[in-house]
Amino acid sequence: MVRRLVGFYEYGNALADLDQLVSLANEEDLEVIDEIISDRGEFDVYLTLPDKFTPQSESYSTSGAVSGTRGSGNEFRKSGLAWITALARVEFGAMVAGFTAEPNPFKDVTPDSHDYKSVMQLLMEGVAGHYSGLSKAPQFAKKGRARYKDATVQVALTLSRRARIARAMMAPLLAPGPSEYNPAQAYELAGYKSKLDEGQKRVNEDIKEFLATRRSAGTTSGTRRFVEGCASALAGERRELAAGTATVKRFPAE
Repeated sequence: MVRRLVGFYEYGNALADLDQLVSLANEEDLEVIDEIISDRGEFDVYLTLPDKFTPQSESYSTSGAVSGTRGSGNEFRKSGLAWITALARVEFGAMVAGFTAEPNPFKDVTPDSHDYKSVMQLLMEGVAGHYSGLSKAPQFAKKGRARYKDATVQVALTLSRRARIARAMMAPLLAPGPSEYNPAQAYELAGYKSKLDEGQKRVNEDIKEFLATRRSAGTTSGTRRFVEGCASALAGERRELAAGTATVKRFPAE
């Protein structure tokens, strides 16, 4: 399925070519490349980080909202090869996380990569954005439950996939350990992780209950394919557990 996504091949091929370019370039070459990119506004990257992770360095260029971009008062404009590859790496990894069985979609994000800091900041923005959206969904935030109608369980499947993507993005952010963050940031990250894990478990339980109601019932071919999609989502969780990239947390019954 992932190969059908618009941008999958484009991001993958761009990363392969640009990473090879970086491996062949020296510091002087990279400076020239960044100068060329800085003259092309279409290659600018705009990011809006959570308040606790807002950079204080003067190296960040602030910018008001421009046509086609978000405006929040906490928006930063960045330019350069590292930001181009970082954006491609995050988008490509998100596709892999949401539509494949790969348990560690961001395994290439390491301190050795030339765009590591840029990737980490884009991942933080991604996690915060997904968390904000998911927390407003009643089914995810325990403000409502699936009633086992196809349309409602389709929402659960969408929420489950989005939570998987956000949790995959969390992995590189948590890898350095709490010591890499100030107390407020470490607390914020822990909160994201706890709520994402809890919400993922909740919507997966709804999917499991839906599957249980369908096992003995006759189904159309369309419903059968939908049930197979539910099973695929749960199978992804089991693969993550087996690979050690996910854990099970038990929450007390209310």
